[in-house]
Amino acid sequence: LKPLDLITEVNGESIKWQNLNEVVSKKIRWPKWSEVELTIFRESENKVFKVKLVRDNISVPSVSGKILELTWWNKIWYIEISKFGEDTEKLMEDTISELRQTQVKWIVLDLRWNWWWIVNIAVEIASHFIPKDKVVVETRYKSAAWEMMKSNWYGEYEGKPIVILVDWLTASASEIIAWALSQQAWAKLIWTKTFGKGSIQTIYTFKDWSSFKYTVGRWYMPDGKTIDKVWIEPDIKIDADLKLYDEQHIDNQLEKAKEELSKMIK
Repeated sequence: LKPLDLITEVNGESIKWQNLNEVVSKKIRWPKWSEVELTIFRESENKVFKVKLVRDNISVPSVSGKILELTWWNKIWYIEISKFGEDTEKLMEDTISELRQTQVKWIVLDLRWNWWWIVNIAVEIASHFIPKDKVVVETRYKSAAWEMMKSNWYGEYEGKPIVILVDWLTASASEIIAWALSQQAWAKLIWTKTFGKGSIQTIYTFKDWSSFKYTVGRWYMPDGKTIDKVWIEPDIKIDADLKLYDEQHIDNQLEKAKEELSKMIK
């Protein structure tokens, strides 16, 4: 299965017009070790096919890292943050601790497809790369006190060459990190414009359990601008070559990031 594959049937039953949460919880998931057959439409290849999956618990860590080699003497840290959760900062610390043993100082931070919104975790992550007490983001409310959120004392990689991979699903907390690092750590951004999610929202639930979601404020970046409906433009634009990735497992955007870092290292 690949991103953007469309599930049209579950065990031979069409799921058209059915509620997404019910399809996932009642038809696709559970019980463990049992089989489920999915009918898939892959638009990129204009084909329909069936695949059988064995149900199991899947744990996807929000942070992962590895070493990339430019040459035997020049190595890069590649750190991917796929989402933001309560354990993300701890996983970031563990990943950095593991990579730190190589004494590599050049970094690629991958924030593609990351639309999660936990802002305090974003501030913690950004604090590894920018000086102490620098503004990461400011929250401005319509009817509450504004809050300036500044970097903590980490800053152990302040001033190190860094390239950030972003895309149209880089949103919310990821955009805060990308913009803060581009302004406070001189990071370069690669790929395409980001989503533009800078609003702060809350939900009011009524007695009949229906609910109303509304905006109460906005996030503002260190330069005083809001990203809400105003996406971040990357420094270098390069479209994803999905065919190259499918056939040769080469991420052309990551390769471009390595190329840019090699220039910065020189």
